[in-house]
Amino acid sequence: ECLPGVIERDEHQKFPKDQIEKLADLGFMGMMIYPVWGGSGMDTMSYVIAMEEISKIDASTSVCMSVNNSLVCYGLQEFGTDEQKEKYLTPIAQGKKNGELYLGAFLLSEPEAGSDATSQRTTAIDMGDHYLLNGNKMWITNGPDADLIVVYAKTDSSAGSRGISAFLVEKEFGFSCAQKLDKLGMRGSNTGELVFRDVEVPQQNLLGELNRGAAVLMSGLDYERVVLAGRAQLSVVATRQIARGELICRRVLGHLCHRTLSAAFECWHVHAQEQRRMEDLDRIVGGTAPWRGLPADQP
Repeated sequence: ECLPGVIERDEHQKFPKDQIEKLADLGFMGMMIYPVWGGSGMDTMSYVIAMEEISKIDASTSVCMSVNNSLVCYGLQEFGTDEQKEKYLTPIAQGKKNGELYLGAFLLSEPEAGSDATSQRTTAIDMGDHYLLNGNKMWITNGPDADLIVVYAKTDSSAGSRGISAFLVEKEFGFSCAQKLDKLGMRGSNTGELVFRDVEVPQQNLLGELNRGAAVLMSGLDYERVVLAGRAQLSVVATRQIARGELICRRVLGHLCHRTLSAAFECWHVHAQEQRRMEDLDRIVGGTAPWRGLPADQP
């Protein structure tokens, strides 16, 4: 389903809406979400395998899917209230609302702050019945197309990472997309800069506890890092298969390319990297990663 038109979508930066809608119909937009909230109830390994296979064909579609799963759905399931889950998690996990595509995005990075969340300048000021959101978010996957976004903003500027909170923001609240960014790869996945100017967010849209947004943030990033390994793994496999076909069939100065030592070495090097990535992935999913453990799958 993802293969037809994949090169054209990448060249023309065409958002893979039809492909994502089909993934939603298959239950792939909320794979690890409990069925009671509209998800498929699958485990981490199933999620990684699905991401690997899709990435092998269309990395743009896979990144749209992974952001929705890991960075939006999962945090909402773990930290959202029942009211938030009923209103937001069910449609975002199903990938559709009222029969139309319903997509999520994750907003952390800013023009002057990448992975260092403590350096961000976006603020959420408590106005009583709502928060007033101001700031810019940069390099946002799904940003130009998202219907629901999870925004991280400072609610206590003096507390560093302990003063960041997460908010559920609907498109109708009034944020804007300042620009759609041009990229070297995965060009079918739209990435943009989102701007907030006195955007009013209801108090009940605070996700998790006030000033505890870092916990929401890391819950999703833990899973997204595992998925990134799987995505890279199968992208390397696909690249190697294409390169191997060229080496076997192509002649240079009357000689088959694959008979040259340098070409053979390159193939061996890529294969070795592929094996190491798979071993690392096995260790991560198996719970033996050197860093802190991932959240355990629930039955």
